[in-house]
Amino acid sequence: MKENDSQRKIKIIEQDAQSRLYRDFPTLYWNEFLVVDSPRVRISIDDISYRTSCPIGDDIATLQLACKGWLKIYDARELTNRLAEKLATLLHTVNKKKTILIFPGNGALAVKNLLSKELLDGMILVEIPTQRKINQDGTVNGVELAGKTAVRERISQQKSETIIIVDDVIVTGSTLIAIRNAFPTRNLGWFGASPMMLSPLQRKIKSKNESGVEGYRSIISPIVYQGLAGIPPLNSLSTLIGNSEKSQTVRRKYMQDYVEDEKRFQEAVGSIRAKINL
Repeated sequence: MKENDSQRKIKIIEQDAQSRLYRDFPTLYWNEFLVVDSPRVRISIDDISYRTSCPIGDDIATLQLACKGWLKIYDARELTNRLAEKLATLLHTVNKKKTILIFPGNGALAVKNLLSKELLDGMILVEIPTQRKINQDGTVNGVELAGKTAVRERISQQKSETIIIVDDVIVTGSTLIAIRNAFPTRNLGWFGASPMMLSPLQRKIKSKNESGVEGYRSIISPIVYQGLAGIPPLNSLSTLIGNSEKSQTVRRKYMQDYVEDEKRFQEAVGSIRAKINL
């Protein structure tokens, strides 16, 4: 009975949130709304499997079983294919020769690598290194961008008309806003795209813009997700198993908060690392 009550509650919240999204954010293009029972379910994107010919499905399953509740994992290839279908529609409406696709930070590179050459043909592709500015309490306070001068030159040389920011996930929208503010060129059409996006209804940075992000004509994201209680944690598998200082910090915090069998979790991480070149 409790389970049925919980399912009914989720359904009501889902229907209400979807109707509000359609009403308040008509230029947010999406086709699936995911309600996450945050205390019991986490989300992750598998941005690893496509990079190896050696199957790691069993290791990922072990990683899931070592966690409290359930770790729901989305495949980056499938997500990017869904995003590509929506991007193709947008690209039919713009001049591709005067369009620049910007991929911010390391996370966006998985999306870039998975998008077809046919889709990207004719456009300028730019990578921008990013660094989040973190407050002492751990909250994000904006984004630092590198290589801004070179990007400004490309925009000027191409006489660009359209800028599309393609990220792996949009949570606060701070990266998109930082990039747009860094290039205040007039008469540019700004668009955002990502495989997954946190619902604008749940963001800390509120926007009255119909796209959900200030200054953007529209945002394309096949899956919009929202938590029942707070913002659901979303991590890429490459971050959870990585060797960088950031990965180690994220992994320690993740194990502290969400892992039930630490030994099993660490064994799965080690096994995946041995099968892939990070």
